[in-house]
Amino acid sequence: MGEEIRKIINQPHDTFFKKTFGDKEISKEFIETYIDEEITREMDLKKLEIIDGTYIDKKLEKAYSDILYKTKIKNTDTYI
Repeated sequence: MGEEIRKIINQPHDTFFKKTFGDKEISKEFIETYIDEEITREMDLKKLEIIDGTYIDKKLEKAYSDILYKTKIKNTDTYI
């Protein structure tokens, strides 16, 4: 069995999450449905973009996020 197939079988929830929320339209609908309207009203969801979720923390250790989106709230970069 190939490594890619083995990874999908061993991590079905992670694969489902990444595949689902990797779709900007699905993520946008999720945000509009589950985040308070008082907050989403201020978000510019037209500028929602997937960005690299790899970063270096304060201890200079590499960290990863599953899916990271960037948008604006009142012209300020916001990460979801």
